[in-house]
Amino acid sequence: MTERLARRGEIKKVATALKSREFPRLVVFADMLTRYIDIKFEGKVNWVRAIALMHIVSRGGSLTASQLGRLMLRPNYSMTGLIDDLEKDGLVARERTGKDRRTIDVRLTAAGLAFIMQCFRDTDLVEDEAMFSLDKNEIDMLRNLIRRLRQTLIEKTSKHPDAWVYYSRGISYKALGKKAEAVADLKTCIELSRDRSLTKAARRELNELLGE
Repeated sequence: MTERLARRGEIKKVATALKSREFPRLVVFADMLTRYIDIKFEGKVNWVRAIALMHIVSRGGSLTASQLGRLMLRPNYSMTGLIDDLEKDGLVARERTGKDRRTIDVRLTAAGLAFIMQCFRDTDLVEDEAMFSLDKNEIDMLRNLIRRLRQTLIEKTSKHPDAWVYYSRGISYKALGKKAEAVADLKTCIELSRDRSLTKAARRELNELLGE
């Protein structure tokens, strides 16, 4: 049976609809960026591992497996193998913490930090090429918008967003000049935080916003 080909008018209608929607463009761009990076590095870098380590670095060097899974939008069971591989290669170490010693933190090792620094050096040239057409203000705006979108996705896929989610989004709102939203998120961060350094950082940012 021969399938009917789409009519020119139908194609034009859908193409017009696509032009008015941003999300499909984001998906296409994300795929293009991933392919661009793979082409430049010839598939030599395992970016899932690198991203996991980057999240740990950005959170002060330590996360639980569930926190890491939430940041990467991956189920907890899928994180076990990833963390096992990172630990096997000496890039992270598991450590029992908390009063009952039941909480297991995934902590960055010196080798893991060196691995991330090497990733930064490897990606500098690619970043310069990809960002060549943007000026500093545009790059700063893009960075803040990406951070904000990322935190929104984390929040939407998590039943219980943690303090780091609200802190990061609050910082993004602050950079974009959205004071009310930034204040609300930073206050929520302080309420949820069990990390003294995070609480201190959130209070400092909040005081700056409130002029205290």
